[in-house]
Amino acid sequence: MAAAAKLIQQCCGQVAGIVFLLELEGLKGIEKLGNHQVVTLIKCEA
Repeated sequence: MAAAAKLIQQCCGQVAGIVFLLELEGLKGIEKLGNHQVVTLIKCEA
């Protein structure tokens, strides 16, 4: 998802936010998204 956000920005787009259905907290992927607003519906420890 971080790569998709970066691609959008390179094409002069703006990322308003990112929504996930499921977050595996142990993988710490949210940290790679930088300052983007992130919403997660279900959080699970991995």
